[in-house]
Amino acid sequence: MPTPSTNRLHRTGYLVKQGGGPRYNWKKRWFVLDPDEKCLRYYETRENTEKAKGTIRLTDTTILDPITCFNEVQKDNCFGIRCTSPKRTYYMFDKKDGMEGCREWYRTITSVWRTCNSQKQSNDDTIIPNVVVTDQHASTRVDGGSAISRISGNDELVSTVPPDVHIRNHLKYYSELRTHGNRSTQNETDRLKTRVFRLLNEEKKKFASREAFERSVVGWQEDLDVMECLYCKGQFKLLFRRSHCRTCGKVVCASNADCSTVVDLVTLANLIDVENTKGIKVDEGPVARICKDCKFTYEQLGAQTKGKRSQQTKFNVLFSQIEDGKSEADRMITSYGNLYGEGAGDAGNIRGAQAMRAQLLQKLELIIQLGTMLVNLPECASGERQEIAANVRISLMTWYQPRKAMLSEIETKR
Repeated sequence: MPTPSTNRLHRTGYLVKQGGGPRYNWKKRWFVLDPDEKCLRYYETRENTEKAKGTIRLTDTTILDPITCFNEVQKDNCFGIRCTSPKRTYYMFDKKDGMEGCREWYRTITSVWRTCNSQKQSNDDTIIPNVVVTDQHASTRVDGGSAISRISGNDELVSTVPPDVHIRNHLKYYSELRTHGNRSTQNETDRLKTRVFRLLNEEKKKFASREAFERSVVGWQEDLDVMECLYCKGQFKLLFRRSHCRTCGKVVCASNADCSTVVDLVTLANLIDVENTKGIKVDEGPVARICKDCKFTYEQLGAQTKGKRSQQTKFNVLFSQIEDGKSEADRMITSYGNLYGEGAGDAGNIRGAQAMRAQLLQKLELIIQLGTMLVNLPECASGERQEIAANVRISLMTWYQPRKAMLSEIETKR
């Protein structure tokens, strides 16, 4: 068992880690930061510290700030360590203490990192991580004035921080973090929609097998890297088999409906407003298995798309009704004039013309009412729709007045 250090930078605690990249599972481990050995060790539990499960040497590494980690693994309050030899990235977060825990671990690890890399910084112009550490306060850099530097022996370009940058405003920091998160989420949503489009529309004959085609759409997580289902935690074996989500590539079980679902791709495309270029009908097209997370994302997208469609439909329906009503009214006016012209002295034609006139007046008033409803739609209160609605109203009045005068003119001639 390692002897506790008296160094002020010595730190212990539970962190949830993911090692090796996004395809690996998150696991809770007991971490010990040893500033004397310049390393971070992790154990199975706090009680079982006879032999470390792994050791992360802080030499020849890059410390990853929470914004970078969020963009890479979509996890809040997460920091990371990128090793150059062996080439591996560890992501970690403090599940218990959240933001404050992340900050303290990040501060102390960065302090140890700086002490063991101080010689390299002077000789090789090595980068300073995206944290400015003082005795009183540690701040994460979120402004736009970064420089670019190169780590010795590592071709990766990373952001550096001017030594005088101190940001103590947590609200500003997390606002920046959330902005990055929103962009990342939107990018991932676009990628998922692109994958659905390819699965539905792309020609599959050029691939050797269906699996080869699906692997070309999204890379699959390797079977041997996952021993249990991500959701139900069931151990994979002969009768409890692995399957892959066709839109994100994760390994999940196929036995539990809560973990993965087979969906009709045409139905899914209609739900999230993805184009069906081949015109395939529902229940006649391909199907695909998707995981629980992707299903939730698609349901959220579907709800947003439905809301947009309902707003657009109301505007479009009213506009179509106005245009159709105008065409019908013009035809009725022509018929009305013919009845009066043909029926001079025919009591039956006169009564028919009078009835048609009453219908025409109702039709004209209805068209004006529809125009008023369209102009008063909430979506027409500003922007492009407001301009369109104003033009529709002007067009209606320009159309309405001559038709009303035409009716009077026909009756006068009679």
